Amino acid sequence: MDAMFLTSLGEEFDRFTIVKNAGSEQTIAVCPDDQVNFVSSWPENVIWTPSGQQSETFSISALSDATVTATDALACIQDIFHIDVVDEDTCGTTNAINDFQVISPSMQVIDGKLVIELDSPTEYVIYTVNGQLVHDFKAEQPVHIEDISFLKQGFYLIRTEQSNQTIKIYLHE
Repeated sequence: MDAMFLTSLGEEFDRFTIVKNAGSEQTIAVCPDDQVNFVSSWPENVIWTPSGQQSETFSISALSDATVTATDALACIQDIFHIDVVDEDTCGTTNAINDFQVISPSMQVIDGKLVIELDSPTEYVIYTVNGQLVHDFKAEQPVHIEDISFLKQGFYLIRTEQSNQTIKIYLHE
């Protein structure tokens, strides 16, 4: 949203842009060698650290624990992504987990609740990595909060029925 400061005489003093929900910090658990795709919480090219790459998205292969940051050109806004590479034993032996996508700023897990920002009603299905259906729901509000605190620690696949997109998440205590 564009805004401006006005003087007491109604003259424009300064003009600026307000970015809603920009700047976040999240921890992402992944299996060794998983491809991790990052997207900043605001829509513009950002500077990704430690690589120095300038782009809207950034990808790495997770080899060890790391921290990746996205910063705007003026260093006013920053996203921080902590990568936690879990033990091979935690990952299991299934091939059901393929492409990992970071839960974007439009989907986050906060205190046992899945918080989703969406543009249109969407149906979601949550599976274990072995393909067992554990929960399904329809999100209809612009911000939908789904209680998933009943799910145990581990990896889950969240599938959107409309786009056939699958996202892998790791829930930890």
